Amino acid sequence: MCTKEESSFNEVHWVGHLNPDSDSIMCVIGAAFLYGGIPTRTGPMNKESEFILEHFGVKPPLLVKDYQDKRVALVDFNQRTQLQSTINMEQIAALIDHQWKTGTKKHRFR
Repeated sequence: MCTKEESSFNEVHWVGHLNPDSDSIMCVIGAAFLYGGIPTRTGPMNKESEFILEHFGVKPPLLVKDYQDKRVALVDFNQRTQLQSTINMEQIAALIDHQWKTGTKKHRFR
């Protein structure tokens, strides 16, 4: 197992879906903590997410409007319709999604 310093994810921007809810926000934070990288979000946080982060003293993910030329890892979604418009398929380094349904084409990017 590699250390956090050796991880190939140190420069990855972890990103959730277009309308970040609490599980999307917490997933990018958790993934960045576990694997390295930068927790980001594509839009404003909802009140629930703000409350959770404030309650536990955790900084919110960085708001990013343009992911062009960034290596990204996706969490909490697998539909192209939820992919931020400046992310190309070639930029995606990883995908973590609890909603994945194996064997169904409608949930696959390709």
